[in-house]
Amino acid sequence: MSRPVREFRKSIACFLATSVLVLVPAFATAQTSDAAQQARDIANVLPIPLDAEPPATGAVSGDNNAASVLQNEPAPAPAQSAAAVQSENARQYCSNITDEATDARYARQVAALKKLEEDVNGRIEALETKRAEYEEWLKRREDFLRKAEESVVAIFTQMRPDAASQQMAVMAPAAAAAILVKLKPRIASAILNEMEPIKAAQLTTTMAGLARASDEAKNPG
Repeated sequence: MSRPVREFRKSIACFLATSVLVLVPAFATAQTSDAAQQARDIANVLPIPLDAEPPATGAVSGDNNAASVLQNEPAPAPAQSAAAVQSENARQYCSNITDEATDARYARQVAALKKLEEDVNGRIEALETKRAEYEEWLKRREDFLRKAEESVVAIFTQMRPDAASQQMAVMAPAAAAAILVKLKPRIASAILNEMEPIKAAQLTTTMAGLARASDEAKNPG
């Protein structure tokens, strides 16, 4: 083989080697770029990080089905925060405490009202007892006064007119008039005759007033 042919082949071999060294890195870069773009496209569809391990061979169709299912499922509801849970628990606790406090206050008020009612009933019973005692005492007093009046009337009936007039002159006009009203007219007139005219006139006026009051009491109309 001639020297020119050998040099030509050598030039072709160098050119091919240079082309391979240039094209192989470019092809690898293109493949890497395509793979990265595919990964980004998948990441935009599926909620998985880009640095996740790639799926095994033969699982591409399954991943596509999973992606379609995830796209159709609704997004999960956000979990309730701890602060919201604590706030709800505090509100429920305060509500329970308020209800218990209201019930306790109502129970205290009912107990106080019952005690007050018992005290009022006790005082009413005590007043009724006192009233009965007072009525009994008043009845005995009236009986005593009636008997005393009858005794006094009997005493003045048996006294001499001059002595009776002296006794009535120092008595209260109302008391003397009350006794004279109970006496018989003959005895009362004899006693008045023994009195001074002014005193006798006062007793007569008082006796007339007592008689008028008695008539009005008997006939109120």
